[in-house]
Amino acid sequence: MDFDDMIISCHRLLINDPDKRNQLMNRYDYYLIDEFQDTNIIQAEIFYMLSSRTNNICVVGDDDQSIYGFRGADNLIFQNFQTTYTSSQVIYLNKNYRSLPFVIKGASQLISKNENRIQKEFLTHRFGKGKILISEEASLFNETNNVIKSIKELRDNGVPLNNIGVLYRVNRLASGLITLLEKEGIPYYTAKLPKDIHSGLVFGDIESYYRLSSGHGTKNDLLRIINRPSRYLKKDKLYNSGLGKKEILNALIKGEKEQYRIKGIIDKIDQLFKDLSKLKQLKPADFLDYLNFQMYYLEALDETSYFLNKEENTWRNEFFILREEAEMYESFEEWFVAIIRDKEKRKIEIADNKEKGVYLSTFHGAKGLQWEKVFIIAANERITQVSHPNQTLESLSA
Repeated sequence: MDFDDMIISCHRLLINDPDKRNQLMNRYDYYLIDEFQDTNIIQAEIFYMLSSRTNNICVVGDDDQSIYGFRGADNLIFQNFQTTYTSSQVIYLNKNYRSLPFVIKGASQLISKNENRIQKEFLTHRFGKGKILISEEASLFNETNNVIKSIKELRDNGVPLNNIGVLYRVNRLASGLITLLEKEGIPYYTAKLPKDIHSGLVFGDIESYYRLSSGHGTKNDLLRIINRPSRYLKKDKLYNSGLGKKEILNALIKGEKEQYRIKGIIDKIDQLFKDLSKLKQLKPADFLDYLNFQMYYLEALDETSYFLNKEENTWRNEFFILREEAEMYESFEEWFVAIIRDKEKRKIEIADNKEKGVYLSTFHGAKGLQWEKVFIIAANERITQVSHPNQTLESLSA
């Protein structure tokens, strides 16, 4: 039984067992519920049932901070509280004791665009000046590099690294950032490591091309890359073939009757083996350049992103970060060993960096924390506000 099951079971008990409901209703005279903006409808009905004997219920929250909609929270429950309890009194705790005026002003201007909210005016307790800078970049890779550059400048100007935070919508957006931080030797801390960029699609393709080019490929390697970049070959024909050029050709040509189709298959497999022969001679960075400029691998990534409904440039960014990392190694063997070594080293170092490193966090994980300097990356449509099938722009911005 998980937490959701516990809530549902409690609700069902109160509905179906009047004696138990009355027993629980008579246990407490007063109810105080914090973070009420993150309440879902079943939780709200539990609160309302339990407090119905006395109607002594106090809720605390801020509908502007409702961030758990993906878990079923509905901030309309908060907004409709006065309709449910018509004699309730509202007390506005609208003075911010944490942030400087420019932060409060910027946040107020942004959140005021949301029409589905309780209108309120924020006041500040602190004094001081600062700026909110908005930078538009061509890609997440460019943005990440500029964040690294800015962090280094702040560090050189005396800002402690543990006074710098980098925030993002979901953990995977930090993969490239972590790779570049480690390359620059900048300590960082995060409560939850994102999926390692070396376990992603792009690095998996690179590994497969490397193994095939070095003569150590497997059937899975061939199936993985045969249409990335697109060669318009029927992958299912290769499940029972060998890895030799002749075996691959025989499998793909089998059943084909049109000569132009047969010739096209032969030309594509000839080119694949020429590419593999060339790749075999290259160092990691040159290897990735060949994939990019000679084999049009990035265009294939764009096609894959489109068909899988991934955010634009998701895998391009991974490729560029790996390309930069590849510069550090003379051979793939050296690169692979470093990846394994750094993975274990990373876990130990992150624990030690909590008090001295740049803090990396999702928006949800940063709640209640503060830093002197904060970067927000990938603040784009469909990323910061994650899009889902059948959602309109209007429903996303509400």
